[in-house]
Amino acid sequence: MERWSKILRLVLPLGLALGAGGIWLFSEPPGFPLVMIMGAGVLLGWAAALVIESAAWLTMAGPGDAAPLDGRILILEREKATLLRSIKEIELDVALGKLDSAEAARLTEPLRQQAISTLKELDVAYSTHALTVEEQIDQELARRRGAAASPEEAS
Repeated sequence: MERWSKILRLVLPLGLALGAGGIWLFSEPPGFPLVMIMGAGVLLGWAAALVIESAAWLTMAGPGDAAPLDGRILILEREKATLLRSIKEIELDVALGKLDSAEAARLTEPLRQQAISTLKELDVAYSTHALTVEEQIDQELARRRGAAASPEEAS
């Protein structure tokens, strides 16, 4: 899906731009309005590519999208990424000599504690989510087995 969206984002605007450029080159005399048409064609192409890509993204689920993550997990993942990025920035400042080690330790310790707590919350959230997915699978299997058993009973 991602490969096709990249191709679409590139090919559609370029095709429109080439078409408008061809009109501009072969028209007599070439003028400013046709240059504007070419620019509008490029912008229209990118807008169309974004709309098509968004529609495809909204309607097609990927292989890992069977059970969407709840909002709490997404918030925790974002918090984890922010905390880890902050810790890495402080470590980079130490490596560059902008901060001394004592100051870096004072700054990173609360961040590390918060990251540990966030990771523990993520473990709980993922384990709860995993149980929900397993329950959904069991329900779907029971439904399908029930649907498969009913035609056999009719014959």
